[in-house]
Amino acid sequence: MSFRKIFKKKGPIIIAEVGNNHGGNLNKAIKYIHQASEAGADGVKFQTFKTENYYNRKFTPKKRYDKLRKFEFSFEQIYKLSQYAKKKKIVFFSTPFDLESAEFLNKIQPLFKISSGDNNNDQLIDKIKKFKKPTIISSGLINIEGIKKLTSKFKEFTNQNKLAILHCISEYPADRKNLNLKSITYLKNKFPKICIGYSDHSIGIENCKIALSLGAEIIETHFSLNKKNKSIRDHMLSANQTELTSLVNFSNEINFILGKPGKFSSRGEKKNEKLMRRSPYLKNNLDINQVIFKKDIIWLRPMMGEEIDIDDVIGKTSKKKQIKGDLIKLKNFKK
Repeated sequence: MSFRKIFKKKGPIIIAEVGNNHGGNLNKAIKYIHQASEAGADGVKFQTFKTENYYNRKFTPKKRYDKLRKFEFSFEQIYKLSQYAKKKKIVFFSTPFDLESAEFLNKIQPLFKISSGDNNNDQLIDKIKKFKKPTIISSGLINIEGIKKLTSKFKEFTNQNKLAILHCISEYPADRKNLNLKSITYLKNKFPKICIGYSDHSIGIENCKIALSLGAEIIETHFSLNKKNKSIRDHMLSANQTELTSLVNFSNEINFILGKPGKFSSRGEKKNEKLMRRSPYLKNNLDINQVIFKKDIIWLRPMMGEEIDIDDVIGKTSKKKQIKGDLIKLKNFKK
């Protein structure tokens, strides 16, 4: 199954990344799903892990370790969230941060996400690859050679629209001067058969809109119900519901705005052509056999008759008497 079939959408896919913004509160996590759905997001994403399989307790500060334990949802809770998302008709998935979590998630979600922190974790990557489900990989912390290695590993996914690479800057928040959004265009040209998107960690949604304008097919943006909450870092770099709605609306319009390659007149332009364009008219009277010069011509609206190349008329003699204001026609001059 491809990304398009999962999300049932032809245009850009917008994913609300909840991450740990729920603070370990299940009811709050449910509210996040509800609000993401109300905003029109196509997907809502969480993070699933068992802390002891994620961080080495021996080398992790106790405060950090204990905070992660607080954020940790049980598999049963994750399942409840997935069921609620199904009820709200929004695609649910979660990023696994350990092998056991990956095994569990394979039972309840249609696709996988590999974080930037794990895009070199061969053990986890190989596990997820075996599930043969569409996979999104964030490209933070690696260069083009690292991306080539990943795409090579998922080679059989490429022709099935089952692999997505998200341009990503792993800073929290990411400084706008470091975003380098032209990487999206670069990656689209480099990997034309792979879905290219953008995972945002910057403040505001403007950069996501720019990414869409550059052709990003998937946008992953952090989502918060309270951006002023300072207890969790990611709130400050998250979109609120109003911003998420604005991003979704923009994503639904972007394909119409961008159109298709080529330069051609729109229907509206064609309707306005006669009103807006000018035709050459006589600025002075012309007698029969009189030569017409540039000084005898004035360009005025509206456009009348067929377009002519005025150079085909200048220097020729008039076949008949013509009056100031008459439309200049090639047939009225001698060859």
